[in-house]
Amino acid sequence: MRRPEFAMTRAAALKFLRESEVLHLALTRPDGSPVLRSLNAAVSDDWLFVHGSPSGEKAQCVGRPAVVQAEEIIATIPSYFTDPEKACPATTFFRSVQVHGTLERITDPHVKAEALQLIMQRYQPEGGHAPISFDSPIYQNAIRGILVLGVRLAEVTGKAKLGQNKAAPQAQGIMTALWRRGAPGDARAISLMFQHHSEEARPSRFRGPGGTWLWPWLEASEGAQAAALLRDQYWTRGTSEALLIEAQLGSSVWVGARDEAGRLVATARANSDGVRHAYVADVAVAAEHRDRGLGSALLQLLLDHPCLRRVTSVRLATADAQAFYERFGFVPERQVDLGFSVTNLLLRRPPSAHPTEPRSFNHLSADSK
Repeated sequence: MRRPEFAMTRAAALKFLRESEVLHLALTRPDGSPVLRSLNAAVSDDWLFVHGSPSGEKAQCVGRPAVVQAEEIIATIPSYFTDPEKACPATTFFRSVQVHGTLERITDPHVKAEALQLIMQRYQPEGGHAPISFDSPIYQNAIRGILVLGVRLAEVTGKAKLGQNKAAPQAQGIMTALWRRGAPGDARAISLMFQHHSEEARPSRFRGPGGTWLWPWLEASEGAQAAALLRDQYWTRGTSEALLIEAQLGSSVWVGARDEAGRLVATARANSDGVRHAYVADVAVAAEHRDRGLGSALLQLLLDHPCLRRVTSVRLATADAQAFYERFGFVPERQVDLGFSVTNLLLRRPPSAHPTEPRSFNHLSADSK
């Protein structure tokens, strides 16, 4: 790779491949003409697997060189982020991974079954089917008849271009400009830049008290850490860890703070339409970091987040922190003159035993239907 500072580790590259929804497979036919296909695939420790028809186009390319690629645009970086006149600095931040190898036919029926099961786990993680195994009579004929192909993961190259070639002041300027622009994905781009730049490059607005840093976007893998911070809060009693994690991941905005060791020590989230209404929830700080200003810093970050900064009505509920929130301008809603009278209503329902099933409203009276 021409710019080694952009290189991803093998572990990061394989993780990226496993999480990519769609991969691109480049091949050549026996006559040398090119083939480029988008496809679903699954990644094991040693193989990248795809499947298809024995009489399909990919079958003609067995034994020939193959390149598999996954890519993701992180953010477009306008030239004026770093230069007020020249167009030259305009660029794109992205991540991409390529696998170079040979397309091989998988013939062992047990390995074929493992490959197909991996594909199902990737694209139908909720299950809902009998596990694929060649020992299962219901799958034996299908496994014999389907084409499973693989590319060995011997040559894997990953590239994460996130401004690592920029000096700290330039990188800091880009992060500041991303936060100011606030386009979808910009907060995530800043958090990804945090991972590839020194703390010196981070804008001061993200520095928290006591050696902490505020992160404007959190990864799904951090859901369990957030749930641990929320587990003993009065408003989460009776809520399972799985539902707490799902709530964080399903929010419009989810921010946090990490200590010097990288541990998540504070979390907050909100749901927002971006303009008129937002609701703040699950603001929590680890006990050892309370009363140091971290909660205030995190709430300020949340309210200034691109998904909330334009919102005219931000709501929350609290049993014990009214004075804290009043410092940010929150007041009891009954004290707000909206120009018309309102009654705040709450529909409280138990967690659904069958999350994929529609809710029933059989309790409605005939007159109300």
